[in-house]
Order: sequence, then C-alpha cells, then structure tokens
Amino acid sequence: IALEAIDNNLFEEAFAIYKKFEVNSSAIQVLIDNIKSLDRAYEFAERCADPEVYSLLAKAQLDQSLLKEAIDSYIKADDPTNYMEVVDCAHRSDNYTDVVRYLQMAKGK
Repeated sequence: IALEAIDNNLFEEAFAIYKKFEVNSSAIQVLIDNIKSLDRAYEFAERCADPEVYSLLAKAQLDQSLLKEAIDSYIKADDPTNYMEVVDCAHRSDNYTDVVRYLQMAKGK
C-alpha cells in the first residue's frame, strides 16, 4: 500500500503507513528522498533509535555536506562503512576535528 501511495505522490501517507507498521528504514527513506526533510528524518531517527535508520540518515546528511551531523549519526549507528566518504567530505570542508570521533569509532570495528 505504501508503494502505491509513493507512486501517487502521497508521501505523507506512505510515511505514516511505514511508521505504523514499524518499517523504519523505508519510513526514513520517504522522509529523505520524497519529502526531502532531513530535520524530520533526524527527529524520526531519534524516536526509533534504530542503527539502520541512523545509517540512512547519516548518508543523507553526508550527501548534503552536513559533516558534523553525519558523523553524529554514524556514531549512533555504530557504522564505519562509509569512512572514505566521511574523510573526503572532511578534506573538502577542511574540518578534521569531528572526524577524529568517527575514526575512533571506526577503529574499534
């Protein structure tokens, strides 16, 4: 039903369906890809506290060059998989202070 809602541009309804049935990774994807609200995606991730949801949020934040926010989300997800992208983003923005926390988490993996 949620996919049908997305196909018909009923994104809020699709989000509500995914949320109701606790399909959290799909719910956050609707917030990120269709509704395009990282603020709501962050609030949703905080409420469900699911590592997979935090990883999806982190990737979206990184794609928007929100380095500190992405690092915070990756740490909450305990996910070091995108370390190259994180380091590249830090290099582009010349911001290495936040990367140290991320690399310490990644080193433990």
